Amino acid sequence: MAVILPIISLLLLILIASKLSQRKREALLIGLMTWAILITFLTEISSLFGSFNFAFLTVSWLMITVGLSLFYLKAYGSKSPVSILRPWLNIETFIDLPLVFKLSTIGVGVTLLGIGMTALIAAPNHSDSMEYHLSRVMHWIQQGGVAHYPSHTIFQLYQNPWSEFAIAHLEILSRSDRFDGCIQWGSMIGSIFGVSLIAKELGAQRSGQILAAVFCATIPMGILQGSSTNNDHVVALWMVCFVYFLL
Repeated sequence: MAVILPIISLLLLILIASKLSQRKREALLIGLMTWAILITFLTEISSLFGSFNFAFLTVSWLMITVGLSLFYLKAYGSKSPVSILRPWLNIETFIDLPLVFKLSTIGVGVTLLGIGMTALIAAPNHSDSMEYHLSRVMHWIQQGGVAHYPSHTIFQLYQNPWSEFAIAHLEILSRSDRFDGCIQWGSMIGSIFGVSLIAKELGAQRSGQILAAVFCATIPMGILQGSSTNNDHVVALWMVCFVYFLL
């Protein structure tokens, strides 16, 4: 499926960023921001020529994936992705945690897994999604670009569009709405890591960073929206990135 191309590109961006940054969580944020810029660039460029469609996006993401793969090989040589990801999975640090933090970390992981499964299995059905989030996506796909169009719902024309840009890419490449909720879910994960980094910048030790992440992951409205096609988590992610890099 062509939809795997932007996902592979995102993973490669994070791996490459981890080569540049000593902080793995920071590399995650850098990778997400770079991926967002690529999505915006491809959307706007293709819209200029009315070619916001399957063929253009497939070729574009294929070229990006190949280019990032070659850059990855140049940066890491023959190292496998598994060996590079091993520092991310610091089992020794987890074992050393007090029981309450172990349970909290596991709880957050289980929560995120459940939200991710909901995002993939359940069809988008939120009223806001039907009113303008996904409606604008379908209009863009139909006309091959993101220019304004006649609409009785003005929200479709002036609300910040990046979240729907990303959803449109996944929907065009998968030819379905199966992955639409993954943008919010991925943004939720990025926000959790980003909040823990902000706590670190403000002087929190490991326990404080974990508590900050748990607090972020268990906001009731955040859990409810983590599998939707709204854009609250997306906005939160970019605000978190702004605050962290400002600090």
